[in-house]
Amino acid sequence: MSPVAIVTDSCASIPSPLIHALDIRWVAYYIHRGREALRDLVTIQLDELLSWLPGAKELPTTASPGPGDYLTVYEDLIGRQKCREIVSIHMTSAGSGAYQAAKAAQSMAQEKYPQARIEVIDTRNVSMCHGWMVIEAPGVAGADR
Repeated sequence: MSPVAIVTDSCASIPSPLIHALDIRWVAYYIHRGREALRDLVTIQLDELLSWLPGAKELPTTASPGPGDYLTVYEDLIGRQKCREIVSIHMTSAGSGAYQAAKAAQSMAQEKYPQARIEVIDTRNVSMCHGWMVIEAPGVAGADR
């Protein structure tokens, strides 16, 4: 693991092989299909969602992860992985509550782990524009080491 862990969310549109190669952690957005709550790329994959959409009587809705979703990832990185620095990069706060949820999780994690440094970034972008910033982050984070 890099000395600085990178965290984002599933709406960054980064291909899975690249997420794994760069050791990026991500938090799943929620997709509501009727009364069914699914987790993006966890309990529903893109191909399944796309094959369901043409016949859908009602379009799905989405919801950003909550503070607890981010806190789980932060605590895993700090507690189990022994990471002391995290950069958490999210889509625009103008279009999602993910940034605010990550900020709340940051406060909770730093209260429990005061030695950890967590920076939460609002990209002011969406989808792959947000994703490119995340892809570049591991190289930038390692450049000053």
